[in-house]
Amino acid sequence: MSKTQLKALLAVATLLLVSHGVNAADPLHPATSAAGPTTGQIGEALKVPGGNVPKKAKPKPVANPIDINNASAAQLKKLPMVGDADVAKIIAGRPYFSKAGIAQVLGDGPYSAMKREIIAGPPPKVDVNVADAATLQRLPFITEALAAKIIAGRPYARKDGIAPIVGDRVFSAIKNFVVAGSGTAKR
Repeated sequence: MSKTQLKALLAVATLLLVSHGVNAADPLHPATSAAGPTTGQIGEALKVPGGNVPKKAKPKPVANPIDINNASAAQLKKLPMVGDADVAKIIAGRPYFSKAGIAQVLGDGPYSAMKREIIAGPPPKVDVNVADAATLQRLPFITEALAAKIIAGRPYARKDGIAPIVGDRVFSAIKNFVVAGSGTAKR
């Protein structure tokens, strides 16, 4: 057994003794604390400088995250666990209002693998006067029924014209993602 392995084994044994209320320096006399070891005692047993248990290191942020709303197919394919079929699903699912939206398209496993490498940049705004029902339903909280009501109420002079249709709470959630353009309104 190497010297390093022996030190590690001794630290673990000491930690076990301390965690069971045994004074590691004098195993015949119990430790004074009946509540169990303190963080400092555990750190001391592990010979950690400062007597503290080391904290788990936070992962470093990625220097150039990929914007899932604007990335090309080639850029998306560079993400972990993403193949050609996944790229098509990601592009078809746009716009994403948060990066967690990828989990709904690809599942939790791929999302967990790529979440540090992606961002959801601002999606293109949806024009409530020209968007079709499918596009409107990509907005948060807009159901098929609400999309139909929005389309039936066209044209809108301002984006807040849809507030009476969708309600104040829903409008608050989507107001930054919609516009009321002057394009030809479709019913």
